[in-house]
Amino acid sequence: MKKLSPALQARWGDPIGRFLDHYIPEPNSGCWFWEGSLDDNGYARFEVDGIRILVHRYSYKIHHPEINLDDDPEICVLHSCDIRCCINPDHLFLGTRQNNTDDCVKKGRQTKGVMNGRAELTEIQVLQIRNDTRSNRIIGKEYEISHSTVGRIKTRKIWKHLT
Repeated sequence: MKKLSPALQARWGDPIGRFLDHYIPEPNSGCWFWEGSLDDNGYARFEVDGIRILVHRYSYKIHHPEINLDDDPEICVLHSCDIRCCINPDHLFLGTRQNNTDDCVKKGRQTKGVMNGRAELTEIQVLQIRNDTRSNRIIGKEYEISHSTVGRIKTRKIWKHLT
């Protein structure tokens, strides 16, 4: 196995050096696209001291050292550009988990209905349930869901995006 030169070893042992080696600025949008690994959701991942972290959080942290993100786990680093692999600190801002959720909903990016991996019904089935006049227990047995789920469908507490 080839040994790295002391200069290269120092560079790769330094997280900031590795960070600086793994992105490309995109001139039109101003985004900094991460070229390292991405998770299943498209967010950039990075290892620092044996811990895998989100690179956009790391970018914010090194560009704003006066803010300690580790003090409050409720603090999120959000993207104004909505590009998950962007790590440009000018495109990042702080918010709460609720701000993150609200931003996602406002921009229509949340998974609804059949796009939700936990969905047990199709949209057609939900509409059939809403129009079914039988008892919730009978309907629930037919669709293999609980009677309370049937009630929440009928009162539009769930699947409310369907008209």
